[in-house]
Formats: sequence, C-alpha cells, structure tokens
Amino acid sequence: MHLKRISKTQQVSLKSIFLTVYLELIGGLTGGKQVTVGVVSNGRSERLSEPLKALGLFWNIIPFSCSLAEPDFGVRVRRVQQLLIDTELFGRYPLPQILKDRQVDELFWATFNFLNFPAYGGDTADPGLRLLDERAHDKFQFPLNYVVSVDPATESTRLRVEYDQAYFDHEQIRVLTRDYIDLLHRV
Repeated sequence: MHLKRISKTQQVSLKSIFLTVYLELIGGLTGGKQVTVGVVSNGRSERLSEPLKALGLFWNIIPFSCSLAEPDFGVRVRRVQQLLIDTELFGRYPLPQILKDRQVDELFWATFNFLNFPAYGGDTADPGLRLLDERAHDKFQFPLNYVVSVDPATESTRLRVEYDQAYFDHEQIRVLTRDYIDLLHRV
C-alpha cells in the first residue's frame, strides 16, 4: 500500500493522510481554504487486543478545522497529524455541548470516520459458523459522511459513503468519491 509508505516517510498516521485528502475534497467542493469537518471520535484504540469487543465505548463527533493554504502536501498532512493529536484531548466533549458553548446551531456539514481495526471474523470457537459478508451503516444528521476502514492485518481498505439525498444525488456522490480516490492516488 503506497499510503502506508507515505505515512512512514512523513511520520504520520494513515488517518491523517485519509483525513487530509478528505479536507481537500471538501475544500474543493466549497472553494474554501479553511475547512471544518466533523471527525468521529469513537473512544477505541487500535492498541486494544480486541477493540470491537471492548465495552463502555461511545461515538462522538468533534469539529476539526484546518487550513489548506499550504501548497506542500507533506506540510499539510503533518499539520493534520498534529491537530489530531491536539484534538484527541477533546474526543469526549459532546458535540451538543460544543454547539451550546459556541452558541451556534452548526459547525460543519460533512463528517469523517477512520477505522483501523482488524476485521471482525465472528466467533471462531464454533467451526460451523462463518461470517460471509458484513455491512455497516452510519447515519448521522449530516449531509455527507465518509468512512474509511483499514484492516491492519490484511491492509485492505474500504470506503463507505453515507449521504442525505436532500443534498446530494447519486451522480454527485459518484463524482465526489471518484475525486477522493483520485486525490489519494496523487498523494
């Protein structure tokens, strides 16, 4: 995976690469150089031995704002990495409280979720039970939601896009998704 090599040479996480490219996608859509999206903070750590079986975890969406004015991708991705580290402290600060404290109704309309956990293979104690396929659905109240899942064991990557049809049609989402993948290839 060429993105894994880039993450090592730039000394950043895969999440920061996928998020930087997502910020560029949204910036291209809005024409803005200062882009704010919601980043899902799920309280899980890929360092857990079985993160999908951990109890007592929750999902929160926190505002993530970054300037895209820097022309060099390496500088931008390292900035995103540092902002991810800085915002990790606020991962449990509930979005409704953030909105209330800021006295606003909305801070962003697009969200990003990065999952970096081994694929859940089901209960391997029962040799007669196999997981043939899995489907996921995250429905947030935001018009556009991108989920990138990377299985560290297989290095396979999945992209899932959830969107509100009141804001986007299928063709627009197809173009946005193609643009996102093209941006990733250009990294």
